[in-house]
Amino acid sequence: MNELIKWTNLTHKEIASGLREAGFTISLPLVSKLLKKHGYVKRKAQKKQTIGINKNRDSQFKNIARLHTEYREASNPIISFDTKKKEVLGNLYRPGTLYTKETVTTLDHDFWSLGHGKVIPHGVYDSQQNRGYITLGNSKDTSEFACEALKNWWNNYGKATYPNANSIKE
Repeated sequence: MNELIKWTNLTHKEIASGLREAGFTISLPLVSKLLKKHGYVKRKAQKKQTIGINKNRDSQFKNIARLHTEYREASNPIISFDTKKKEVLGNLYRPGTLYTKETVTTLDHDFWSLGHGKVIPHGVYDSQQNRGYITLGNSKDTSEFACEALKNWWNNYGKATYPNANSIKE
């Protein structure tokens, strides 16, 4: 084994096939044993490497704090806006647990074609009121839907909470 190689995304089958093409006789269990012998184990990548420190970082946060104060004093909302991954609707398996009085059963396969469409959640968090607002939709045009979700928040919640607002800070 080449000691400089730190990882591979090849399956055991692909490794065995490559070795067979190079003239070796090898089985899948032997590939598994060799990987283990040389210290290769299945792992997920971990986000731990820093991209460095920005020399203007402190001034950026001071500017954000100044803008927050300005917006708060002007009776304007300060919001955080985010979307989450699309979810398929239907009786499909979802990871996790829940409290229930009876067994919950789902379809034995999670094919998207067995679903009843997709739902896309957009959330608006009002940091001054410590309140969240979620809009669920199924639009394929995510930018149009994001604007619509923000408009819904404003019409159903924002303008009543901030009647003197003339701007929104995100």
